[in-house]
Amino acid sequence: MQCFDPQVAEPVRFWRQHLGSSLLAQKDTPPTSQESSAFVPVSIFAGASHTCATSADGKMKCFGQNREGQLGLGDYLERGGRPEHMGPLLPSVKLGPRLTVAAVAGGLAHTCAVLQPGGVVKCWGRNLEGQLGLPGNTQALGDGLGEMGSDLPAVDLGPGLTATHITAGMYHTCVLLQPGGIIKCWGYNGNGQLGLGDMEWRGDQAGEMGAALPAVDLGPGLTATDIAAGSNHNCALLQPGGIVKCWGYNNYGQLGLGDVIDRGGVPGHMGAALPAVDLGRGFEATGVACGGRFSCAVSKPLGIVKCWGENLFGQLGQADIFSRGDQPGEMGRQLKPISLGKGYVPTAITAGIYHACALLQPGGVIKCWGDNDAGATGLEETRIIGDQAREMGDFLNPVNVGSGLNATALTAGFFHTCALLQPGNLVKCWGLNSNSYAGVLGAGDTRNRGAAKNTMGDNLPPVRL
Repeated sequence: MQCFDPQVAEPVRFWRQHLGSSLLAQKDTPPTSQESSAFVPVSIFAGASHTCATSADGKMKCFGQNREGQLGLGDYLERGGRPEHMGPLLPSVKLGPRLTVAAVAGGLAHTCAVLQPGGVVKCWGRNLEGQLGLPGNTQALGDGLGEMGSDLPAVDLGPGLTATHITAGMYHTCVLLQPGGIIKCWGYNGNGQLGLGDMEWRGDQAGEMGAALPAVDLGPGLTATDIAAGSNHNCALLQPGGIVKCWGYNNYGQLGLGDVIDRGGVPGHMGAALPAVDLGRGFEATGVACGGRFSCAVSKPLGIVKCWGENLFGQLGQADIFSRGDQPGEMGRQLKPISLGKGYVPTAITAGIYHACALLQPGGVIKCWGDNDAGATGLEETRIIGDQAREMGDFLNPVNVGSGLNATALTAGFFHTCALLQPGNLVKCWGLNSNSYAGVLGAGDTRNRGAAKNTMGDNLPPVRL
C-alpha cells in the first residue's frame, strides 16, 4: 500500500492549463472486441485518489481522479463517477504490444507497472519531481494522445536488472530488482526517501537513471523481499531473518527508531548504520505496509501485526492517540500487537493515510481501524476507531462486504479501501468518493460509502470492469 502525507509541503510546481474538462466534451474511443471481453480482476491497487485492477490475462484498468493522466487514458478526465464510465466503456491502459502487467503501484498522481516479459517498468502521470524515471523529461505523461503504449518509454533500471515489486510514495517510486534483491528509488528526495545519502532528486535530469542510479544500501548480507512506501518514507522487508528497515521522513517515528531524525538524506545514515526496526524477540516479518506517516509489519509465524509512527486517528490500534517509535523505549516488546479478535490470524495488511485494514483468516475477513470520517473503515459510522478502549479485538466488527463473500486481497488509498472478493473475482470499494476523490470507488456515481447506514454489505455494488 502506498499512502501520502498532506501536511508535507508540496514541491513548487507549475500547473498546465487544461480546457474542456467536462467528460461530455470527450468522445470515448469505442471499445475494441478485446477490451469488450470479460475483465476478470486478479489484483487491485489504490493510489491516493485513483484505483487500478489487473486481469487474469495481464491487462489493467484504472478509475478515479486523472488530473495528471494517472489513469493512462490519454486525457485528464476522471472515470468512475458516472455509470457510462465503467464496464466495457472503461478502456484498458495501453502499455505496448505483447506486454502484460505483473505488478502495479501509484503515488499521489502517478502510476507505475511492472511488465512481462522482461520485468520492465513503465510509469505515467505526474512527473514534476522525476517520479516517472525518464530523465530530462518532467512533463506529465498519459494525459495526452501519443504518450502511452509503445510511445511510453520503459524506465532504465540498469544493465541486467529486472523488477519484481514496485511501490510509490507521494512523489517518489521504488522498485525491488533481481538478481540480488536490491532496491532502487527515484523522484522527490527532500527527506532522504531515496536512501542515497543526499537530498538530490533523481530521474528529473539526464544521466541519473540506469547504471548511474545507485541501489539503496541496506547493509551487508541482506536482500530485500518486499518494499512499501508511505508519503515520504519507505520500509523494506529483508532476509535473512525477516527484519524490517525504514528510511526517509521520520517526524512521527514512522521509521521505528526511537527518535524523529530523518534517515537517508546525509552520508552515514544507510547500510550497516541503519538499524533494523525492533519489533520484539521472535518477530519475523512476512509483510510490510506504510501509511501516511506510520508503518506496519505482519508476522505470519506469530500471527500478529504491529504498527508504529503517527497515531492521531488511532491508526496504530493502541486505544490511544500517542505516537510510537518517536521516543526511546517504545518499540520492541513495549510495542503491543494490534488486537484483532480471538481466533483470527492476520495474513496481510494495508494502510491508508490515517487508517489501516488487515486481512484475517479463517474466512477472508477484513477488519479496519483509524480515521473513518468518510467511511474508509467500512463500519457505517464516522467515529475514529482504535483511539479508545473497547474498540479493537472482539469489539471491532468485520467489514461487511456482502453475503457469502470472502476477501483475498486488500488495498487502501488516501481515504478509501478496496477488496478483491471471492467467489466471483469481485472488486468492492468504500470510503470517500466525492469532490477531489470522485470516481475512486468505481461505483458509477459520486456517493461516499462506508460511513452512512445501509451503504455496505449487499448494498455495496461491485466495480464494473
